[in-house]
Amino acid sequence: MEAAGIALVREAFEAFARRDLARLVDLTDPQIEFFAPTAALANEGRCYRGHEGLARYLNDVERVWAHLDVMPETFRAVGNHIVAIGTVRAQARDGLEVDNPVVWVWEVCGGRICRGCVYDNPGETPMGAPRDSETAMPALGSLAGDTPPPARAV
Repeated sequence: MEAAGIALVREAFEAFARRDLARLVDLTDPQIEFFAPTAALANEGRCYRGHEGLARYLNDVERVWAHLDVMPETFRAVGNHIVAIGTVRAQARDGLEVDNPVVWVWEVCGGRICRGCVYDNPGETPMGAPRDSETAMPALGSLAGDTPPPARAV
């Protein structure tokens, strides 16, 4: 699972960079839940659900951000979760600029991504993993049932 899960998540990041909805649909479970800070700006703070939600997310990204670059740098498998640590650089259409460390947590179910959550302050993640941490991260089992913290602009 470790190598396959990391490869799956890397491919999803590449598809997002191309804004390739068809490929994202291939890589994700039909019931995917995705919690992204963009939701606070464009989706009333609600998570994006299902493939229709992914389409809405890509539309929201296009509407809100003049550019949005995600740069995952480190990947770790923790059970059926893949944790990616990196940076987001963006400029909103209203001029807001973002350059933040970010942690993405992805859950893999049946070979597809079934849940994702973006945390724009790694020190605040449930895992407590600072961006440059090389130590093992705590198990994420409790994350699956938790509601993520309120999203911030990313």
